[in-house]
Amino acid sequence: MFANILHNWYFLFVLAGEFALQFLTTNNIPDVTRTCSLTKKEWGACVMLGSTPLLISALLKCTPRRWVEKFKVGLINESKEEAETGMLKAFNQVNAIQVGSKKDKDDDYKDAAEDDAAGKKNAL
Repeated sequence: MFANILHNWYFLFVLAGEFALQFLTTNNIPDVTRTCSLTKKEWGACVMLGSTPLLISALLKCTPRRWVEKFKVGLINESKEEAETGMLKAFNQVNAIQVGSKKDKDDDYKDAAEDDAAGKKNAL
């Protein structure tokens, strides 16, 4: 991920721009962003907290394989079917309903006005 990181000028430009924008908005125009100036200690804490995932990932990549094999890690098999209970079962039942099947003869539509007219003719 960090191979040849200094050769990508776009990345460096965006990174420097983000840093400068955050620094300027925090220190120079706090009324716009509704922030207050940070002390050097607070800036250091923010940088350390933000870089924590990078440090942890670097340490994990240096971990010997034999250390990892000592931990029993159970992998989740996402391909196996789960038991259908509760809401999942109800959802699958509703999802399986077929609307407008040919047995129902939904296409034999008669207009209500035609039914009324036919009923009046039969009554006379």
